[in-house]
Amino acid sequence: MNWNAFQLQTNFRVQGSAADVLKLAMIKVAERIPAGAKLRATVHDELILSAPLELANETLQTARQAMIDAFSELFPEVPIEVEGKVCSNWSEK
Repeated sequence: MNWNAFQLQTNFRVQGSAADVLKLAMIKVAERIPAGAKLRATVHDELILSAPLELANETLQTARQAMIDAFSELFPEVPIEVEGKVCSNWSEK
């Protein structure tokens, strides 16, 4: 077995699929988050949002569900867990 070829084929499919999920999640999050919250950045498989403190928990739960929905739309048979955290700055992540 050619391990390098196997790894290349596997990584291509997994990373490409993850990118598709993240793009769909960004669309869903942007459509659903409350007014005043903003999608700021993506880092690998993470979305970074900002929101006023009074909207932080709602924004977190909305974004979390949007990410679950995006994954489930593309891979309905695969379970997914999405973690999230409210922080006052990026160093708390």
